[in-house]
Amino acid sequence: MITKVKPLELKVPADVMNDIGKAEIELIQNDAKAGGLSQNEAGNSNSPYSLQYATYKANQMNRFTTRVYKKGTKNLPPGYVAKAGTKLYSVTGSRTGLAGFNTNVGFKNYTLTGTMWNRMRAIGSKVNEVTVEYSPGDKWKVLGARDQGDELASLNDKNAELVKDMVIQELNKQLVDWAREDIIIHITDL
Repeated sequence: MITKVKPLELKVPADVMNDIGKAEIELIQNDAKAGGLSQNEAGNSNSPYSLQYATYKANQMNRFTTRVYKKGTKNLPPGYVAKAGTKLYSVTGSRTGLAGFNTNVGFKNYTLTGTMWNRMRAIGSKVNEVTVEYSPGDKWKVLGARDQGDELASLNDKNAELVKDMVIQELNKQLVDWAREDIIIHITDL
């Protein structure tokens, strides 16, 4: 008797891995938006903002006082006047961000203009592999968050389980398709 069965090769295609990478980004963003949950193992809420930063963020990063730069700075000429009510550091609000110009200071969501979240990408999708990337310009935000105990560059346990479930669901589809194929059995007399 000869039995022929097609070998089972379970692989998650690159396009599906790209979709899973996009879902990972959405999970991270939703956690930040809904209570400032970190991506550390436990998914704990982040530490609060410093009082000074929280005050400026609540004021949409506007100056409270007028300041005259008598000697100037690296970027400002001598005699430059920074008027009260003008933006600090030329911060402008992006209306395409996760929450527009975000002034929420109740929890740390790492969102002021939303540009960091908008620039996250699922890149380099391959079979069984995907990379989620922050923009190089956001490197210091991500590293600074890590220094404060807030992880933005991985998945917390809850999100990791959700991603595992997505991969398992795709592999189950392939297994069902494989099991439906005909098995050829040849019986011969001896």
